[in-house]
Amino acid sequence: MQDKSKLFVNGTPKYIACYEAKRNPTGDRFTVVYTHTNWYDPENKDKVFYIAMSEHPAHPQGFGQHRESWAWRFYPRGSRITFEELPVDCQRVVITDYCNLWGIGQFELHTEGGQVRVRNVFEIKMGHSHKYH
Repeated sequence: MQDKSKLFVNGTPKYIACYEAKRNPTGDRFTVVYTHTNWYDPENKDKVFYIAMSEHPAHPQGFGQHRESWAWRFYPRGSRITFEELPVDCQRVVITDYCNLWGIGQFELHTEGGQVRVRNVFEIKMGHSHKYH
């Protein structure tokens, strides 16, 4: 996909599915599945790539683990939620993963009204550094 502007809707990732296991307030409470990623390999076409995480996945006492599974065996725990319902720390991790999966090498994140958004991602020349705000 060359037109990367279609990868986001109002600054949020388009090709993801988010889940929350409300009965599990710690550990892997949130699961985000990355769909339509360009890591696709014809030999792995039946696999899904996802991250399971706690409310603060980047914190030293938090949890955030990337995994892959056979699609036919994968069943996300919890109920489907929107990206906006993820905690801000989870949103940051998801957007960073998403940009890396799609080969967007340079991007800016900003928090707006308690939500994380990508800023100017399509006006920035594609490079290798990340800018976080």
